[in-house]
Amino acid sequence: MNTSDDAEDRQLLREQRQQVLWLTLNRPAAMNALTPGMVRELSAALDQAEADDGVRAIVITGAGRAFCAGVDLKSVGGDADPVANIRAFMQVATPVFDRIETLRLPVIAAVNGIALAGGLELLLCCDLIVADASARIGDGHARFGLVPGGGSGVRLTQRLGPLRARELLFTGEALPADQLLAMGLVNRVVPAGELETATQSLATTIAARSPLGIACMKRMVHNALHLPASECLATEARMCVEHTASADATEGFRAFAERRDPKFTGR
Repeated sequence: MNTSDDAEDRQLLREQRQQVLWLTLNRPAAMNALTPGMVRELSAALDQAEADDGVRAIVITGAGRAFCAGVDLKSVGGDADPVANIRAFMQVATPVFDRIETLRLPVIAAVNGIALAGGLELLLCCDLIVADASARIGDGHARFGLVPGGGSGVRLTQRLGPLRARELLFTGEALPADQLLAMGLVNRVVPAGELETATQSLATTIAARSPLGIACMKRMVHNALHLPASECLATEARMCVEHTASADATEGFRAFAERRDPKFTGR
């Protein structure tokens, strides 16, 4: 995806395709296991995306045969102090994961292969999940006597409900993408070899919508998961009225009246 000479040395690759920024976890030999350096690069890429009006959607995927196999256990276990290392990693990763969830831009996970533990926690922060038919997704912590710390206990329960979340957490099993589609964790499963095309098509469709409108709707959904219903409904009504004053809303009204496609500016 990135042809520069030093691409192999970077843990995260960036490539903009029209209005969509692709971020590729780039440790294929280690199944894209997360390191503090990779997470810092991801944070910097989010900074870049939010500051660039030409970016209207983000896709996160993995290089090689895995999306992400979780945290690099070799770097946090072994002879080193695992408690201190896990604590240090979570201090880096937790704010970045939370930021993906609340970022104004829509974020799509393109799951090209196995996604386990921290890999599952990363994709759970994304707004939409598109998976290759060969992908397998699970929590995996239980297999090694560990527990999640990056959000699986909370976000997996929010997505699937407590019964199905317990099954994935307690067994540590990785399930095929089509099974998780039926469970409601994955939005779309595409045939092998079609993941990039399908994800880019979805992202391009979303990027053509009003950036302000998408940001408002993302916040509405987030509020619905975290705030009382009465507060969410009042906030939604207020946001609707405020958004109607935007240039994007005006353009939408005009485009409808003129029977043409709107051209949104994000203002």
